[in-house]
Amino acid sequence: MKKNILTVERDTALGSHLSVRVRLLNGALGAVLDCSGYLDNENTPKFLIFCREVFLEKKVLGLNLESLSYISSTGVGAFSSLGLEARHDQKLFFITGVPDSIKKVLSVLGFRDLIRNIDDIEDYDFGPHYAAKYNP
Repeated sequence: MKKNILTVERDTALGSHLSVRVRLLNGALGAVLDCSGYLDNENTPKFLIFCREVFLEKKVLGLNLESLSYISSTGVGAFSSLGLEARHDQKLFFITGVPDSIKKVLSVLGFRDLIRNIDDIEDYDFGPHYAAKYNP
């Protein structure tokens, strides 16, 4: 993994920005990306590239959206791409910490299965049962 923080800032009326910080999960089997700000049409391409770089080295990738303020349809499309790529590569992809406003959008669009309610992500057991299931 080349870097562990992505920051995209633009000088716009909305102050649209995106910040993503990588946290390794137990045993470095996976990573959680803490996302904050706006996942909009302009930020999503860099976000997707960053996620793919992290996911190359991991069996589990989670997105923590508790500090995400806004998501566009392009951002939702990125989740779909990551989910499909994870399934193809026999990896686990999930979303947690979803604010109610964003949860409604994801549920309506059919992403309910990706949402996991995990209180303490660092202590969550992604141990042997995930490693066996998602390790080709």
